[in-house]
Amino acid sequence: MIQTISKTALTFKNRPFLYLISVSKKSRRVFFALFYRGIGVLLQFSVNLVIGQLFGARGMGIYHLYSSWMVILSDIASLGLPVLTMRRVAALKQQQSAQQIKLLVNRYLFLAILSCLIIYLPIMLMSSRISDVLLGNSQNHYILIYAVLAAVLFLIIRIVSETLKAMGLTNLGILAESAILPSALIVSLIILCAILSHASLSGGIESLLALHLLSLFFALSLLYWWWQKKIQNEIKLEDKAGFLLIKNHQTSHFNQKLFSHNFVKAIFLKQSTWFIWSSMLLNVCFMNLPILVLPHFASTEEIGLFGVAFRLVMLSTTILVSLSALFGPRFVSYYQQKNIKKLKQELHHSQWYSLAAYLPFFIIFTAFPEKILIIFGEEFLAAKNILFILAIAQLINSAAGLAGYFLIMIQHEKMELLSLIITLIITFPIMIVLGNIYGILGITITYAVGITIKNVLSLTLALYFIKQIHLQLLPAATRNGE
Repeated sequence: MIQTISKTALTFKNRPFLYLISVSKKSRRVFFALFYRGIGVLLQFSVNLVIGQLFGARGMGIYHLYSSWMVILSDIASLGLPVLTMRRVAALKQQQSAQQIKLLVNRYLFLAILSCLIIYLPIMLMSSRISDVLLGNSQNHYILIYAVLAAVLFLIIRIVSETLKAMGLTNLGILAESAILPSALIVSLIILCAILSHASLSGGIESLLALHLLSLFFALSLLYWWWQKKIQNEIKLEDKAGFLLIKNHQTSHFNQKLFSHNFVKAIFLKQSTWFIWSSMLLNVCFMNLPILVLPHFASTEEIGLFGVAFRLVMLSTTILVSLSALFGPRFVSYYQQKNIKKLKQELHHSQWYSLAAYLPFFIIFTAFPEKILIIFGEEFLAAKNILFILAIAQLINSAAGLAGYFLIMIQHEKMELLSLIITLIITFPIMIVLGNIYGILGITITYAVGITIKNVLSLTLALYFIKQIHLQLLPAATRNGE
């Protein structure tokens, strides 16, 4: 091994351009991932801008409640399947098992739809009572109904897009999940504007939710078509390359039926599934904690003000989503190889890339908040302080990189779950107290503090486990003279 390292070092010393090429390739992949995500960010910003202009603060508040609950409900029914998809498909991709990937993903999709039916049906039947508790008003039950329907489509989109990313089609997965939906929604809003007057629009917020639901269906149809086309091409390529015998040997050990009792048992009896699912649930609840609390302390218009500032800052967090698509398979691969140096290196790279990509947003949000908010309308200028506080919190979030996602990818989802539990135990009661005293500003400050606590915990745990893995391997390496 020493000779191999020496030869590699000598090669880079004699030909430094090889090192530069390897670095530039990685930077180029990161750049294109961020570029495609940037297209989605621009489109999502345009959607929020149009909604703010057409429907005002109240309309933005309703839309923010709807979209937040769509995400929360999709995670409740997800069973952790999006994360499991990334982990399992990335591993199968290395084995060149396209047929197994297709079978696995179809089973995950079937299980996701079944989960949605079981969990969402009672919510639909008791929507008025539930909305009275969650949304602070039983008259807003239509928001919950639309959110439930959208959550089904959104969950399937997430599973398929994670599959594409794990298969190495990172840019396609990113573009599909971030650009198709807002593009369809913008076109729908333009058509709606052409048909209805401005007065009709401002009072018809329900039409916006219906359009969003239709746009989700269009995005899912297009994405699923892409997925089927890509996986069939992968299967054909493997057959041509001579992997037919290997593939038949691998798949012969698995039940080829879509529904398999053994498969379902394997999902639900694994502790990792429950920890991943719990982590996803707590994470989405924490990220949307203000939305869970605000309806009880603020008006719909105030929720709209928070929604604009929150969505502006959350647009920049899509950088982390792009990086997770790029770094996730690497975390899995280097962990399986027990390559400690590369694991630590990739974690630090995720920090630097996310921080560098967020800094322009941070400067704009803190230096020119009025110029950004006035675009949505004069009434949104009142969200200036909220935007400033959230921008600082997101700076800390970016500096931590993909620490939480890293823990899940290296099979330490228990620790990520622990960090979320500790953060929620500290944050939730403080948010209730400050929300009661200072209203929306108190809730925003508490949320920013919570983001700081969560990221410090996750990063500390990630570095700790890297060190632990290194210490476990050190005796063996010493015995081998390496």
